[in-house]
Amino acid sequence: MWRLAAPAVPDALASVEDRRAISRAADPLPAGSAMILERPLGGGAPRVDFSLCLTRGDGGGEILAGRHPTRDVPPAWLEQPEWRSVRAHCRDWTEPGSLLSERSRSAWLEFDGDQMARRRVLPSLFVDFRDVSPTDRRPLRALTVATLIAPDARAGVESTLERVAAALPAHAAWQFLGVMLPRDRTQARLCVALPVGEVKAFVAGVGLSIDDQTTRLIAVSARHAASVVLHLDVGERLGATLGAELKPAGEDGWAALLTDLEREGLCVAAEREALLAFPGQSGMVRDGGGADGFADAVIGAPDMWRQVAGCLVVRSLNHVKLVSRPGQALAAKAYLHLGCLWRWRGDG
Repeated sequence: MWRLAAPAVPDALASVEDRRAISRAADPLPAGSAMILERPLGGGAPRVDFSLCLTRGDGGGEILAGRHPTRDVPPAWLEQPEWRSVRAHCRDWTEPGSLLSERSRSAWLEFDGDQMARRRVLPSLFVDFRDVSPTDRRPLRALTVATLIAPDARAGVESTLERVAAALPAHAAWQFLGVMLPRDRTQARLCVALPVGEVKAFVAGVGLSIDDQTTRLIAVSARHAASVVLHLDVGERLGATLGAELKPAGEDGWAALLTDLEREGLCVAAEREALLAFPGQSGMVRDGGGADGFADAVIGAPDMWRQVAGCLVVRSLNHVKLVSRPGQALAAKAYLHLGCLWRWRGDG
């Protein structure tokens, strides 16, 4: 997928060096179902992270689990504890009848730009909780902690997760639970959707500070979205950093949101213009392209490329994340979505 999408990603959003680093990291990976580029805003020359989405049925989980008959990750990767944890998760996820296989529809691998620049391909892993019922949440949460968190830290993470879960209103929607494996295996990242109007009370209720930057985060979010996805760092205690994903209600709201971020000093004009120009379509491969056109693009299911008549990569803006850290200025990141649409032979 990245090979088809990369030519449409402008230098203003990802440098040539970043695109090359992503190519090196992505080439041995399953194609997956989607990618997201994470681009810090505010000027400068930031490194770009990328995430790969695997879904049930795209074949990527089987490759990472070591269950695919012909494809696997490079053997050297499995010498790293991060990749062994990913393998353990994917083996459970692809095991027929397991709770994880029946309840979690996707998994996201995230790769840090600074590490990719040093040619280190180490993943963070986020487990999809969007279809998980309240009844199944606790056992699936415990499984995720047992698989991804360092043994000595598991009890503390579970205790804090239980406290946060008890403080959330019943209508709060769990999105993902993940671990930044290369950074810190003693804490998890909980992503949960909440109405903007309830964020302040929840944050105060779990003991986090409502400082000027958090107040500003809530105010900016409220001008453009009815709800946000909060990012919480959950260790033996709750981390002080607060993230909030937001997106406008419709595509026509992006210009207003990005203009507001520029006015707030969280984005520069060149970034705003490049982001607004990003959505579109690219990477069409038509009949007659042959194996070379699909062997890498459909690496998750390499036996299926002969059935493919075309592949279209759809580019869109996914969301913006605001981040409040104690003692630091409020920061913003943009998340760019790349998704594939396949046209099968015989389709109209």
